[in-house]
Amino acid sequence: MTTSFSMIAGSVLANVFSGSMALAFLVPGVIGLAAVGYLVAVMKDRPARAGAFEPYGLREFLRSFWVDPRKHPDFAWNFAGRFLVFTGASCVTSYQVYFLMDRLGYSDDAVSGKVLVGTLAMVVATVTGSLLGGQLSDRSGRRRPYVLGSSLVMALSLALLAAAQSFGMYVVAVIVFGLGEGLYLSVDLALAAAVLPNPDESAKDVGVLNIGNALPQSLVPIAAPALLAIGGGGNYGALFLFGAIAAVLGALAVRFVRSVK
Repeated sequence: MTTSFSMIAGSVLANVFSGSMALAFLVPGVIGLAAVGYLVAVMKDRPARAGAFEPYGLREFLRSFWVDPRKHPDFAWNFAGRFLVFTGASCVTSYQVYFLMDRLGYSDDAVSGKVLVGTLAMVVATVTGSLLGGQLSDRSGRRRPYVLGSSLVMALSLALLAAAQSFGMYVVAVIVFGLGEGLYLSVDLALAAAVLPNPDESAKDVGVLNIGNALPQSLVPIAAPALLAIGGGGNYGALFLFGAIAAVLGALAVRFVRSVK
């Protein structure tokens, strides 16, 4: 839930400092740096045993990013599914501001308030989906159906955004997105923990898995201009339908995970 609450805090700060682009970026960064510094200062870390680590150089560092999909197919399918689902999610998180301005016609001054409303609605839905999904998954002892279903819910939200022509429809779409995202984040993390290749290198493998979250945030802005340009420009329908297709493919990928129900 920390991610969800940080989205609210970020939106509030962006709204407060909407008159200064520099402060809108600088203040959240300073707060984050101060919080991390405080954590490092007060957190008690367990010291490593002497001689516990082998020599670690550039070659070992580069190799650490590779997990053989032939030896660990469940991890590979989970990575692929996560990458595809977050490709869809990045279409929403990266382009909702421009969607509100270009399609719905909000001005620079008004859009920050609209984003705040949408973010609040999304976060409430995300927290609800996270709590509900985690409990239902634990009670049933199943992960894959919830990951698959939540991915399809996110795909539905992207389809709704593709068709949205009003702010009310936008809010409905981001609420649906938040429910799907909350359910996905809570259950897919449990599924991912169950398919990590090596318990002794779990932190490294989680880092590799996190690339599936982060990489789409860089790749979607590369692909988006071509999608938006279809038909003369501003084609958010094409962008969000692309995201919906990616989320559906992510849902299908989890079907190939065999070691987890």
